[in-house]
Amino acid sequence: GRLAKIESSLKGFSNNQGPSKTAVSDYSMLAFSSQRSGKIQMEGQAYLAMSITLDNMQQYTKAIDSYLKFLAVCKKIGDITVEGLAYNCLGVDYMFIACPPSEGSHFDGDKELSTYSRDMLQKAIHYHQSHLEVSDEGGQFVASCNLGLCFGLLGDFTEATNHHQEALRIAIRLKSFSGQGISVGNLGLLAMRQGDYPTARTC
Repeated sequence: GRLAKIESSLKGFSNNQGPSKTAVSDYSMLAFSSQRSGKIQMEGQAYLAMSITLDNMQQYTKAIDSYLKFLAVCKKIGDITVEGLAYNCLGVDYMFIACPPSEGSHFDGDKELSTYSRDMLQKAIHYHQSHLEVSDEGGQFVASCNLGLCFGLLGDFTEATNHHQEALRIAIRLKSFSGQGISVGNLGLLAMRQGDYPTARTC
């Protein structure tokens, strides 16, 4: 399908050995020329490649702008699978803005979040919920995990638990042992953050 074609094209793009800034410039030019010539799928591929490159540079705000353009192309094409991919990437980038990886893991600790970080997590929740709505069970598992992490960071442990439990149910239906392990681990970390050490040990 279209997603496989996009992934195949990205492998070709990734062979570009130039610096990341040059790659971003190249993808931007490709998107512009594709848009002008009506090659909408190539335009989408260019936006996705540019977004991933910006993510690798930890320029998440710029990556979000590019992912939003990718999302617009996905909607125009009418491909729900790649639309779900766009929602997921947007949600994850907002999580990274809220809790930068360079500052260490926030997902298993009790670090106090700024108002700005909380606002960014609310935006992440919006996109992860959109991902949940358009995805198959595999995508729903990912979205549920991410929603659980976001609500856990915001201190809404009930909502976080609900999403992690839903992720576990999906993983069981899919017979995914790795998915079950992730979900149980997330539930254990959540229990530990609430001081429920017996549950944490069980998980």
